[in-house]
Amino acid sequence: MDDCPEGYWCHVGGDEQSTLCCPYENEITSFRKRKPVEESSTRKIDSSYFKNASCLMPLQVGEGVLMLPRFYFNSQTKQCLPFTYSGLGGNQNNFLSRGDCENSCPVFQNPCRQGEPATSASGQYILCTATGVDLCPANYWCHVGDSNSNSVCCPAADNPCVLPAETGTGQSVLVRWYFDRHARRCNRFVYTGSGGNENNFLAKQDCMARCPEFRNPCPIGDPSRSEKGTIVHCGDGTTGCPIGYWCHYGADAETTVCCQGAGDRCLLPMLPGVGAEKL
Repeated sequence: MDDCPEGYWCHVGGDEQSTLCCPYENEITSFRKRKPVEESSTRKIDSSYFKNASCLMPLQVGEGVLMLPRFYFNSQTKQCLPFTYSGLGGNQNNFLSRGDCENSCPVFQNPCRQGEPATSASGQYILCTATGVDLCPANYWCHVGDSNSNSVCCPAADNPCVLPAETGTGQSVLVRWYFDRHARRCNRFVYTGSGGNENNFLAKQDCMARCPEFRNPCPIGDPSRSEKGTIVHCGDGTTGCPIGYWCHYGADAETTVCCQGAGDRCLLPMLPGVGAEKL
């Protein structure tokens, strides 16, 4: 494949007669349009320029009668995809194997933490956006990265709300939100653009809609929290409330927590509360 002289590329056809060195497409003309050259240097054009440009060329199946399995680089999705070459009349965007294609062109880097992105019937990655998350098929979620090319449908988790915050493996600085299952609240974090999980929301409202935050039953302030930030529950006979807190007995274990304002309960007025339960 590298035995051709400067200015030529190796066209591999269906036999030896059609496997020969072809001149790069529109060699002198296209090169001059993109990069001025001296008249005396037109016979020694750097082939590396055309090798890189081949990745931008459109799919060309040719005009022969053969059916040769090949790969081409899709510059829109940055994928190396299979196609059937007819044996004659193709361009440089024509590779014998997926490996040859991926070694020559800037292929798409999978941003999914686990698994492969969803693909369409034609084998291309399904692109999605923050406003088009419904484009993803069942059991996939829309990973919104730092560009359109890595905003794809990644395999979904059973419950993203229990996943830890994952900053990712990229280089970007993107402000996102995640649900802290211990603190039962949505917090801000910085996402690097690739390699994160589904516990990754563009806005706090999106996070709260998917992972409901803790319903604070206390009449004043927030419930007591441990050093790890988890809510302190009481009423089980073993866990007491810290000084300055009292045990609020709610309708369930979630709302039975330590609330601020402990004092002489006998001196406090009766408050029926604002909930819907009748206890």
